Amino acid sequence: MKVWEIRERIQPELPFAGYIYRIARNHVFKTLERAATDRGLREQILAQLNTLPEGFHPEQVVKSKEYDRLFHEALNQMPPQRLNVFRLCRQEGRTYDEAAEILGISRNAVKKHMVLGMRFIHDYIFRYGGVSLSVAFYFKNYF
Repeated sequence: MKVWEIRERIQPELPFAGYIYRIARNHVFKTLERAATDRGLREQILAQLNTLPEGFHPEQVVKSKEYDRLFHEALNQMPPQRLNVFRLCRQEGRTYDEAAEILGISRNAVKKHMVLGMRFIHDYIFRYGGVSLSVAFYFKNYF
């Protein structure tokens, strides 16, 4: 559908696979952003993950472990304050206001740290792990 919507901008001399990759990548990022703020969507994704299909393959376990490794590598490379904000808001479920009070910074500073932190993690995982890593494991393990 998206290819049809951008058909006027497609340049035939460029590889078509690049367009498909970019569309898929952007779709994944938009879904991640939506799930980060939409509790209902997150719960729906988690409910689907709790019932693994019959075709569940061991390579999915390997991809999950690889994602987990990359996720923790990304966390280890974040500045300490950003890491504190991320842990409070995403791993402990605190609100921005609560995190701001705990850390003694403004709510806007917390929000900025979260935006930069999430962007850094997304970029790191997709840079070193590729889009093939299951986004579903991201939701299941870290939201």
